[in-house]
Amino acid sequence: MSVQPWEVPIARLTGALEQIASRLDGIDRRLDAVEHRFAQVDAKFSWCIRIVIGMWIATTLTILFHR
Repeated sequence: MSVQPWEVPIARLTGALEQIASRLDGIDRRLDAVEHRFAQVDAKFSWCIRIVIGMWIATTLTILFHR
């Protein structure tokens, strides 16, 4: 039984598609990690902004009501 002429290219294409799928999966995992880091930075930044606004309000109230 001889190998059909299209079986070898189909096998190569299947292998290439499997490699593409595994590489895309790796990219997805890396992007998830980056999104997680950006969420952590975002939380820290919003915490810092809250402190600055709180200090600004406290300073303003102290200046306004100081007697």
